[in-house]
Amino acid sequence: MANIKAKNISVLQRRWQKFKTLKRGYYSLLILSGLYVTSFFLPLIINNRALVVKYENEYYSPILTGYIPGSQFGQDVPGEARYRQLKDQFRLSDNGNWVLMPLYPYSPYEDITFQGNKAYQSPSAVHWLGTDNTGRDVFARLCYAFNISISFALVLTVMNYIIGILIGGCMGYFGGRFDLIFQRIIEIWSSLPMLFVIIIISSILKPSFFLLIGIYTMVNWIGLYTLTSREVGRFFSVYRQTVIPGLISSVLYILIFGFTLEQRISEIQGVSYTMFILPGLIMMNTLTNASSNTSSSMLQMKLLQQLPDLLTAPLSGIEIALAYIIGGAVRGMVNGILVLLVGVLLIDLPVHDIGGTLLFLFLVSWAFSSMGLLMGQIAESWDQLAMIQNFFLTPLSFLGGIFYSIKMLPNWAQSLSYFNPIYYMINGIRYTILEKSDSSVMTSLWMAVLLTILFTSLAIILMQSGKRIKQ
Repeated sequence: MANIKAKNISVLQRRWQKFKTLKRGYYSLLILSGLYVTSFFLPLIINNRALVVKYENEYYSPILTGYIPGSQFGQDVPGEARYRQLKDQFRLSDNGNWVLMPLYPYSPYEDITFQGNKAYQSPSAVHWLGTDNTGRDVFARLCYAFNISISFALVLTVMNYIIGILIGGCMGYFGGRFDLIFQRIIEIWSSLPMLFVIIIISSILKPSFFLLIGIYTMVNWIGLYTLTSREVGRFFSVYRQTVIPGLISSVLYILIFGFTLEQRISEIQGVSYTMFILPGLIMMNTLTNASSNTSSSMLQMKLLQQLPDLLTAPLSGIEIALAYIIGGAVRGMVNGILVLLVGVLLIDLPVHDIGGTLLFLFLVSWAFSSMGLLMGQIAESWDQLAMIQNFFLTPLSFLGGIFYSIKMLPNWAQSLSYFNPIYYMINGIRYTILEKSDSSVMTSLWMAVLLTILFTSLAIILMQSGKRIKQ
């Protein structure tokens, strides 16, 4: 019974259970996470500004409102009120006024002249870790620096993903000399001593949070680009199977459905029939290629028993999922743009908004590449994958209004079309190209964004869980 339960536990759950057995690491994570969350509330805990001040039956909240001059509270001091001094003053006068200070009433940037702060004071009940060479409280500065340091690490991680994916994708796309040149640049840069690079650059430029982010990012993305480069390069290495068939099928659709049916259906919404169906063909070719690239690649990895080994590498589930998604998105974008160029050359297709067209192509490519990754994870054989594509994706594509306007359908059929997400994708790109659409372009855009977020999140979650990856 125990063995059966163990088999049902995902890879991610097994990793987490194993990590929990490492007591020092597990409790350190809990403590670190708790401290980081708490650090966002430091202005309420460690600050020289009062939380609340009651003065002459009026209430003030300097922590929220910011600067309040000392003269507001009857203090004869230049600039902002000195709230610790004010608290002592109110307590001695006993006139109903009072000041509520934070738990630790010192600021990391506090002027040394405030209430006699001095440089190099020893740790005491007042200054828990003493003061530095300019009289600033060391404990307050340490707490605020903790938040900056952890935030720096998190921002750096995100930047590593962005740069690594971009460089890896370009190297896989262009290959050849571009790949060789960047390989040499990476080797040279990675051999430089990081500390000295930071010192040299910081001596030339003014040190700042974002400068350090940029310096570290230039190095730490190097281990990420490999998987992305491989997946994108795989698509271009077999372009005869991944690009040419889509172009041929699109040309055949134009010849058979466009030029032939145009003899019977001259115009739809004021444009020729051939021109009307072209945006739908672009979108169909885009989403089909994007989804098939990731689904076939994922299923092949599963059948060859390579994916479990990949998950044991020093790559997170997010990195693996993003590499596959980017490979599929690149294939979808390339095929969609090529069909667009075919339309421009064959029938002189006008493009009203090239930026909007590329935006829709990108969102749809990314969304359906993520969907393809889900399909590849769920399917257990090539027959199951083909069944999902033939009975789900293909019917939705043809029923999305590629060859017709939904205004030509009965009312009940029009109502059903509104539940088809591909309908919005086709109408969105049709508007950016022809300025013709059966629905609002903003609705189509938000639907594309929603699908992108939804499918990407589900694909990453399933990859992280490790479920359905073994055959």
